[in-house]
Amino acid sequence: MPLAIVLLTSIINLLIGSAVFYNNRKSASNILLALLCFINVLWTIFTYLALFSLEAETRLFWVRTVMVATSPYGPVIYLLASVFPGQEFKVKQSVLMIVSALSVSSALVSITPAMFSRLENLPGGNFNLVPGAGVLLYGVTLLVFMVWGFWKIVLRFKKSRGLLRKQIGYFLLGLVVTFTLGAITNFGAVVVFNTIRYAYLGPPLTLIFVGLVSWAIVKHKLFDVRFIVGRAVSYTLLLVVVIMGYTLALFALTEALPADINRVVAFTIPTLVVAFTFSSLRRFLEKITDRIFFKGKYDTEALLLSLTHVMIQEIDIEKLCQRLLDELLVQVRITRGAFLVLENRRIKSIESRGFSDAQAQKSNDDVWNQLLEKDRELYIFDDLTEGQVKDLFRKLEIALAFVLRVQEEPVAILILGHKMSGDMYEEQDLDLLQIFASQAGVALQNAVSYREIYELSKTLEKKVENRTKKLKEAQEKELSKARQLLKMKDEFVFVATHDLKAPVAAIGGYIDLLKKSKSKFSIDAKRRFEAIVEANGRLNQLINDLLQVARSDSGIIKVVPSPVNVPDLISEGVKILKPALDKRCLKINFDFDRKHKIAMADSEKFEEVFENLLSNSVKYNREKGSVTISTKAEKGFLKVSILDTGFGIPKKQQSQLFQKFFRAHQPGTENVSGTGLGLFIVRMLVEKMRGRISFVSEENKGSTFTFTLPLA
Repeated sequence: MPLAIVLLTSIINLLIGSAVFYNNRKSASNILLALLCFINVLWTIFTYLALFSLEAETRLFWVRTVMVATSPYGPVIYLLASVFPGQEFKVKQSVLMIVSALSVSSALVSITPAMFSRLENLPGGNFNLVPGAGVLLYGVTLLVFMVWGFWKIVLRFKKSRGLLRKQIGYFLLGLVVTFTLGAITNFGAVVVFNTIRYAYLGPPLTLIFVGLVSWAIVKHKLFDVRFIVGRAVSYTLLLVVVIMGYTLALFALTEALPADINRVVAFTIPTLVVAFTFSSLRRFLEKITDRIFFKGKYDTEALLLSLTHVMIQEIDIEKLCQRLLDELLVQVRITRGAFLVLENRRIKSIESRGFSDAQAQKSNDDVWNQLLEKDRELYIFDDLTEGQVKDLFRKLEIALAFVLRVQEEPVAILILGHKMSGDMYEEQDLDLLQIFASQAGVALQNAVSYREIYELSKTLEKKVENRTKKLKEAQEKELSKARQLLKMKDEFVFVATHDLKAPVAAIGGYIDLLKKSKSKFSIDAKRRFEAIVEANGRLNQLINDLLQVARSDSGIIKVVPSPVNVPDLISEGVKILKPALDKRCLKINFDFDRKHKIAMADSEKFEEVFENLLSNSVKYNREKGSVTISTKAEKGFLKVSILDTGFGIPKKQQSQLFQKFFRAHQPGTENVSGTGLGLFIVRMLVEKMRGRISFVSEENKGSTFTFTLPLA
């Protein structure tokens, strides 16, 4: 048995075993495979010593040592077949005791004459063994557990599906090939022919089984062997280049330089060259090996840019999802993917690539809702504990899922299958998906809003048509009102459709990327960036206002009044607008009714009303002016008043103030931006909370807006 085969077999087993074990020390599959590799190393070394020892007694000792080292082989194979490729050690205590007892008994017998009583050296370096009764115990233990493990893995292979079936198939193939040949060379030859001359073939054969099982573990994403192989190759090349270069340089300098100085210079010059070129040479070789071992890589920035372009161009949710999936699956080489679009934490629609209708129907709202209840965004199949979610992932062959959230509210779930290569999702993939998920969440939310507005506009259109039919039989005055409503609806749909085309999702994505960027920008660039952020915020506010109006017209806004502490809500609203107050140097005063603080209101709607009115008082006020907020109980209602020292509202325009899209114009307020929907929404929300809103204003002296809410 050549020493090179011994070293190669031992080193490969040792490297694979160490890589598997240190990658996941808690995994039962990793631990057992590492133990098997360690046994293979002992088997290889002891077999070499047995074959190349000259004295009969020494040879007999090493043969018995081989039998001791390999006594646990069958039991370890059985245990590995029982848990592979899982991470939990699920074996009955009674079975484990039997395994341990037989392994220890076989090992103890192997070191005694009961295993082999005598060894006879033969000419040519061969020798014969005289087996004892202990061979029966060793053979039965090995055979029973090997057959038992083989039977278990065959049954699991029949029941398994998809990727797991392929992994178990690797295990089964390695088991059959390796141990059929191994039984012939290391057991049959010894017992039947009384010779150990073919025993040297046993240890190298284990590389077939270890290699296939390791590959199956790679497919199961417990570790990625390409990085280990790639770095091993690059460092080996580096070592060869350095040694050869150093040797050649040393030889050349020794011959070229005079004898009295050649020794010092000959050693110094190559050493300095190696010191200055080592780092660059290492990076060069790593770059070459990375190209070989990581051919399927992609440019993350280019892919993100391409996905962003899709989000800019598409507002229809079906087209958006399909184009995003097409781009993502092709570039990252993923087998399948789908967006589960949510509404009120329930799946409303499924846009998929690669998942059949039957598979999509397996999706269960209750199971998916388990993902939404947690704060996590990323769910990887291998990290999940056994349960309903992992069962669903297994049935649909899902490798990972991302919960897409906007302002902590889930809008969709992105599910992805395994990579076409069968490799694990690497850090580059997860970083890409993390950035993409944040942008896609905003894009999907805008697409859903667009679809909702479109459907609401259709609903409004049908309502108007039905009312028009009835109003045709009424007086001309009622018909005029219906035409006005229809006109307003058409204007609303036009404005909403036009403004939603703006690439809100793309702008938001670029803003996020710039905020995360470590690059330094000039003051002018920062000022422009702040202007973009402000413009994007106004655009978002416009979309929200339009959607609020559409919901109001269709009658689907829900208001749930409950007792609320009005001064507390006012204080929270003031905190939000404090930067705007400070920017204009406005003084704020409070005058609360201390006896009556609790009113009946929807807290979220109250905050929207108050912040809208206070924002107007800030925007239409004079610099260094003041805002006074007061509350007062009156006739079963709590009055909330906001008084400012601004420019006031012209008397001719006051009657139109609460109409849609109307904005008052007064000298000094030309630069104030807005949609003309804020006060319309305020009045609608106040009235839905069973209150009333009014105002008093005088040109150039300011305005006072007052709304009432029922006392609790």
